Amino acid sequence: MFLPSQLMPILAQSRDVWADSFFGLDEDYRFVLIITAIGCVTGVICTVVGCVSGAVSSIHRRRLDYELKQELLDRGMTADEVTQVVEASPPKDFLERWASGSKKWGRRGEPVRAS
Repeated sequence: MFLPSQLMPILAQSRDVWADSFFGLDEDYRFVLIITAIGCVTGVICTVVGCVSGAVSSIHRRRLDYELKQELLDRGMTADEVTQVVEASPPKDFLERWASGSKKWGRRGEPVRAS
């Protein structure tokens, strides 16, 4: 069994674990490094969550659109009637608004006239 007098030299030889872990930085620099790392990780997590939720929302919306079209075709509507029904609904996001706006213009930039 160790006596307290025998433990003193062992304790005196102990080193600062934090100084070895963070490249021997001073306490103030370690704090700034940790706060910066937490901010960066938070930003990455928010970005990933936003991208994943947007993708899931888009997939769900497209699945609903597909089911609507399939139901309309099962009712016996023609392709032209299905197109009229789908185009009558307002666009839901930026890409759909952009795509619906681009249908109104021809290849060379002149407006397409309804026949």
